[in-house]
Amino acid sequence: MARKKRRPKPAPEPPAAPASGGRWRFFLAVSLFFCVVSLVTGLSITTAWPGAESGTLATIVGSDWWASLLPAGTDPDRTSLFLVPRLISAGALLLAAAVTFYFGRELLGRAATQLGLLAAAASLYLPFLGKVATPDAATLLGAVGFLLTYLLHTHGRRGMLPVAAAFLLVAALSNDRAAALLFVTLLGGRALGWLGAERAGRAELLLALPLLAGVLANHLLPTRGVNYADLGPGLLSHLKWSFLGLAPLAGWLLAGLRDLVYRLRRGDALGRTYLLGLLGGLGSPLFPLLLALLAGKQMQLYFGGGGRYPWADFVKSGQVLHLIAAFGLSFLALAGGAVNFPGAGFSAVLGMAAAYWIFSLLGVIGLFGERRAFALGGALLAGLLATLFFWVQVYPYVEAQRNWPQRLVRRLPADVRAAGLAPTDPADVALSPALPYLRRAGIDPVPTGAYRLASR
Repeated sequence: MARKKRRPKPAPEPPAAPASGGRWRFFLAVSLFFCVVSLVTGLSITTAWPGAESGTLATIVGSDWWASLLPAGTDPDRTSLFLVPRLISAGALLLAAAVTFYFGRELLGRAATQLGLLAAAASLYLPFLGKVATPDAATLLGAVGFLLTYLLHTHGRRGMLPVAAAFLLVAALSNDRAAALLFVTLLGGRALGWLGAERAGRAELLLALPLLAGVLANHLLPTRGVNYADLGPGLLSHLKWSFLGLAPLAGWLLAGLRDLVYRLRRGDALGRTYLLGLLGGLGSPLFPLLLALLAGKQMQLYFGGGGRYPWADFVKSGQVLHLIAAFGLSFLALAGGAVNFPGAGFSAVLGMAAAYWIFSLLGVIGLFGERRAFALGGALLAGLLATLFFWVQVYPYVEAQRNWPQRLVRRLPADVRAAGLAPTDPADVALSPALPYLRRAGIDPVPTGAYRLASR
């Protein structure tokens, strides 16, 4: 008679942090420094990114009341019109991280929350949303604040509903559809009994009021921004980059998804909470943040001790496959750098690719050698340093080839303002990187213009 296969038991929750003491605090401080430098580098010179940022900046430049709030009178080039929104976006992302740590440590534990935030900082996608002037960072701040405070409310902590209402208002102001999806998903989970033993009361239903207020204000404000992460046509792209952005931690993410499936089959409360958060965050940056927290939890469990970690093969296989793929992509990046950025530009690309691959290799060595510092530090520093090197060393060469909107404005004939400029496709040009610069120079495309602006 064949013996019945036994399912692996979940790893026990470790009672202590995966690392502590002066070395761990130093690593946290260095990682935070790398993250902040990556966020603020080049904000004043970066060309508007096509899509959400160009649409948001064009709206801001075309708004007289927003321009009046900025020191444009003392800024002859009106650089502050682009710099200030980007600084606000970076600040909102850092504030979202602080909110996640403050409220998340009560739900996931201090160690798992720290590692999850480190995974988010090492992501190749989330830091990008903090650099561009879009409402995505504000959406993340409101969504993660609402999710965590509402979960604390369902766990019996008093005074959380007013805080959750304030965060929900922030989320609705920046992305009303994403906020509504998260609100409906969480209340649906509450009705199913997945979040606490009791059903939603009248006080929780009143959370619909700040959501409605945010939706109305979002449509009445003259500077409504555009999101990269949205429930519209960009949803598939957002989901793709959410997973690809965590490539440095591919094995940990793979193990986290496997652990999530295992927990859901057993009806585990934490697994159901993760599922509700992922479903509710489909149209916002909350989705990649939860993926990072999922990976961070596996980092904590892997080296937690007290029993064999059941998903070690997933971690090792994912990290090894990523190492092989990283080698091939590094070779392609070097080939592209040799063609597009000869000389010093190629050296910059080489430094970025070498840092990414070498630290990824150290992470794999640490996994097979059971060296916690190498396994965690290598994977995290691969993403952190690659992002830092890209914005500090490589991006200036990218910007030298990509600043065509500024060159376009400088080369336009002097009589364009009088003759007018007409877009060939208004829907396309509305998100063109050239539009913010045209408006900043006092040139606004009109349907009857003598000149034509085409976006390709």
